[in-house]
Amino acid sequence: MYKRLKEHESYIIKLLDSVDSNDASDSEDKVDWVALREFHKAQIQFFQHERLVHLIVTLAIGLFFLVSIFFSITIARLELFLLDALFFVLLAPYLIHYYLLENGVQRLYLLFNRIQDKISS
Repeated sequence: MYKRLKEHESYIIKLLDSVDSNDASDSEDKVDWVALREFHKAQIQFFQHERLVHLIVTLAIGLFFLVSIFFSITIARLELFLLDALFFVLLAPYLIHYYLLENGVQRLYLLFNRIQDKISS
């Protein structure tokens, strides 16, 4: 999913930068900014939904990890410490992935504002 977000972000940046670097009157006629804004808004909504799903999964894995640690400390059995390790191995990539999604969506918001500025000007 993060790869798809980066591809979309690169596509939008490429369009915005090509217009900024060229003569504005020639290149702005080639880009339908309203349609691009609506497309970008739809993509943001898809990524927001994905972010919400990953937040729920990350929180669930984190909760399982904390409960597992609690029982490991209370009962002190080797199997429970292995379970702690398993939950940690699952939690770390989820935290990294959620972090990347969150920051990526925040960058898409800034690109949305840049598109909106093109429409307003």
